[in-house]
Amino acid sequence: MVAEFADGAGALVVWQRLTTEVVRRGEAFDVVEDVVLRPDGEREVRAHVVVRPSVAVLALDERDRVLLTRQWAYPHRCTQWRLPGGPVAPADAGPEEAARRELLERTGLEADGWERVGVVHGADSVTDHAEHLYLATGLRERAEGGGAVWRPAFEHALELVDRGAIPHAGSAHALLAVALRRTRRRGLEVA
Repeated sequence: MVAEFADGAGALVVWQRLTTEVVRRGEAFDVVEDVVLRPDGEREVRAHVVVRPSVAVLALDERDRVLLTRQWAYPHRCTQWRLPGGPVAPADAGPEEAARRELLERTGLEADGWERVGVVHGADSVTDHAEHLYLATGLRERAEGGGAVWRPAFEHALELVDRGAIPHAGSAHALLAVALRRTRRRGLEVA
C-alpha cells in the first residue's frame, strides 16, 4: 500500500507499506506493526491500533437543546458528558444505522431527520479510529433510554466545549461544525 500526501511546498510525499503483521488480537481492537518505506528512503516499523469505527449523534430537540449522555470513559477513568454514540457493530449496515441504534439505546429516542456532519480521526498517530458524526432532528420517544441524559441549550453546550467540559473529540467536533454551519447560513463571516 502506498500513502500519498503533499508537503507544505506542494511536493508529493509517499509512504509505502512493505509488510503488515497483527501482533495482538483483541475483542475490541488489534495491534498491528507495519514495516514502511519512508519518503527519505529509510525503513521504519510503525505500530498502531486498528479499531472498529464509532458514531456520535448530535440530537437536537424542538427547543434547540442538545442531548448529552453520561458515559464512562475507561482509559480516562472518569465519566463524561458527551453526545450519544458508540461503536459501529458488525451487524450494523453502516455508520448511519449504528447512529440510529445508539440514539435509541442510550436515550430511548428516534429521529425523523438525519444529516451527516462529518468524520473525526482521534489520536491518528496511534490508531486508525474514525468516528462518524450525525445530526438528528425531529426527535420522538420510542423506548426507555439506557442512562443519564442532560438537555442543555445548544449555546450552553458550545460554552461547555469552550471550557473543556466536553472533552470527547467527536462530541466537540460535531457541536462546533453545526455551530459553524449555522453561522454561515446567517451570512456571518467566520474568522
